[in-house]
Amino acid sequence: SIRQRWIEGFLKTQSPSQNAFLSPIFEERADLVENPWRNAIQEMDDPLPPGKPIIDIYNRAGGHLLILGAPGSGKTTLLCQLTSDLLNLADRQESEPIPVIFHLSSWATKKRPLADWLVDELSARYNVSRKLGQSWIESDQILLLLDGLDEVARKYRLACVQAINTYRTDHGLVPMVVCCRLDEYKMLTTRLSLPKAISLLPLQPQAINAYLSSTQGELGSVQTVLQQDPLLLEMATTPLMLKVLSLTYQGKSTEDLPTTGSTE
Repeated sequence: SIRQRWIEGFLKTQSPSQNAFLSPIFEERADLVENPWRNAIQEMDDPLPPGKPIIDIYNRAGGHLLILGAPGSGKTTLLCQLTSDLLNLADRQESEPIPVIFHLSSWATKKRPLADWLVDELSARYNVSRKLGQSWIESDQILLLLDGLDEVARKYRLACVQAINTYRTDHGLVPMVVCCRLDEYKMLTTRLSLPKAISLLPLQPQAINAYLSSTQGELGSVQTVLQQDPLLLEMATTPLMLKVLSLTYQGKSTEDLPTTGSTE
């Protein structure tokens, strides 16, 4: 099931420790989507309040959202957090669509219309019969959570964006969230037809320090070295690298951490 694969199997392994997830900070990027209302509604590309739940941002976007960020910034983790919230909502209200995560990397294999590809993926990844999957897609009962646009081969990436936009033209009321690396997305000459985009910002030093302080001394050595070494601190500004540092040096002394060398 979606919950077993993405929530139990992925999301709960992504926190740098067992305590809690770091609260991400976003900025809105209205310039990176094709929103027909953009000229009529003035939007500010300012950082959103720290700790703003992703479900609130999703609701603010009307269920149509592009999530961007650097490698390791936590896009997929954020998508899974949103999936968990949406699954809980669907459990409470039968009228809500079923949230399903699809990984776009496989779209380039056959480059089919998105609706056909979705039926294929429901069958191959989630063991949903083709007849039932076709019915769900045609009746707009699936809430699309599309991860990994940047992992579509570069020469097919633009065609994938066009396939998504075509699907939105035919199924405009279907909620849709797309994740992509920021730099790869900015290289595209065609934008996604979504009303709102957010970009994950690097973790700030105070947030990193607060997280390390919450680990009851297990990461005290990491905290000490990061305060002294700007290169290591720069590495720790993505949740992925902070997780690597945390797992590698948990419970170890400052002498165990590297203190010389380049970021690479």
